[in-house]
Amino acid sequence: MIPSGFNLFYISYGPCVKSGPEMCFDIYGIMLHFYSHSLWLLFLAFAYRYYVMLREEPSRWMLQLSILIVYIPSFIMMVALLLDHTDPEIVRKVLKSRFPNYNLSGLIITGSVDTKKFAAMFAIIHMKMIDFSIIFSYAHAIIAILGMLFNGLLAYMALFQTPRVIKSYATLIVNFAITDFFACMFDFFVQQRLIPTGLTLAYVSNGYCSHFGPRTCYVAYSLMLHFLSHSLWSLLLSFSYRCYILYKPAPTRHILVFILLVIYLPSLLQWVSFLWAQDDPEEIRDILKEAFPSYNLTGHTVTGTKNILCFSALYTILHMTLPITPVYICILILRRKIISRLSFQGVNITKDTRNLHSQLLMALTYQAAIPGFYLFSVASYAIGQFGIYNHPALEYFTFSSFLLIPFLSPLASFIFVTPYRKFIKHSFLKMAHVEPAETSSTPHNYTSHIHVIG
Repeated sequence: MIPSGFNLFYISYGPCVKSGPEMCFDIYGIMLHFYSHSLWLLFLAFAYRYYVMLREEPSRWMLQLSILIVYIPSFIMMVALLLDHTDPEIVRKVLKSRFPNYNLSGLIITGSVDTKKFAAMFAIIHMKMIDFSIIFSYAHAIIAILGMLFNGLLAYMALFQTPRVIKSYATLIVNFAITDFFACMFDFFVQQRLIPTGLTLAYVSNGYCSHFGPRTCYVAYSLMLHFLSHSLWSLLLSFSYRCYILYKPAPTRHILVFILLVIYLPSLLQWVSFLWAQDDPEEIRDILKEAFPSYNLTGHTVTGTKNILCFSALYTILHMTLPITPVYICILILRRKIISRLSFQGVNITKDTRNLHSQLLMALTYQAAIPGFYLFSVASYAIGQFGIYNHPALEYFTFSSFLLIPFLSPLASFIFVTPYRKFIKHSFLKMAHVEPAETSSTPHNYTSHIHVIG
């Protein structure tokens, strides 16, 4: 490795030279990312040893999830480095000009001629040569497809693998799964980019809807929005249900269905009203050309609203942004009440029941963090809407952050609901001839003031 100013050169001597500079650079990037991941694993190992001295040993699922999380920075680094590869001939010329005495004949030389781009944001945010539409399109496709698979599996398990003791709560799980499934499906179909400028709100669609025209993209986008908003209200209902059943008997499935229909009405009204907010796509395109002349929108499907102060657009914007903070506060308050109730020392419960309570607390902690992605989405939108800063990365990030919510939500049920976890282990890990072992079981009968635990 030869550093020089903001230039970084690599000379390879190994067997990769037989496959050319591209192969050497790719293998070098993979090697570096394993080095960095090894450092994070060392930190995780010490953190694990400290954790088990204070609490019970975490399950294999939790350890695998932790390893996956600490792997993400190394994976991003690898992808960023591979994208930052400069043409080898240019690298050779720059190296010759910097070090004319070096004999470079016959050597495989690779590198990056401007590491400032890499250091700023993992070589992605400030690299002008990157087509953001391609990067975010792949990201949306992968996350949306996985989200549909996860939520489809969750819906199946809620319908056919739910014990009678939590049958009523399964109604809410099915609602969650269906809502998040369609949110992922329409995101995959639309793959939206949000561009606010003044009172105009423009949408650039990169998904398959572009083959069917602007109107189809706009209708699909409005459907996606209304599923995302309903998902937020459903999350609040889920926490309210869990708090309610700690004090009173669980409501019937018919009552839950009725409540779901009631909280669905604002989202339904949002979808219907937003259909009338679409303006002429060519007018929106002209506004974008004037506001952002550097944006290349050729070949992209553009839709939008010229004046967001009209009721149909304003109601949607307010319904998608304003409830997030109060709903999140309510969720945190409900979570605190639930934890306080479950920690009540006056309730005499068995060891298995206490383990079940511990699992529920972990699920609540996990799910309480999910609405945080709403805040990131609203923040990225507000930065552009108020003219603070406009950048393609922020415009794509708004719905990329939203998409993580229906993608991550079903994982809580997979990890923390024991019957579902057993079903997944016996169905999928059986192919690897691994028999999963459960450390705790769900009791069917116990005495306490808690009627049903969802």
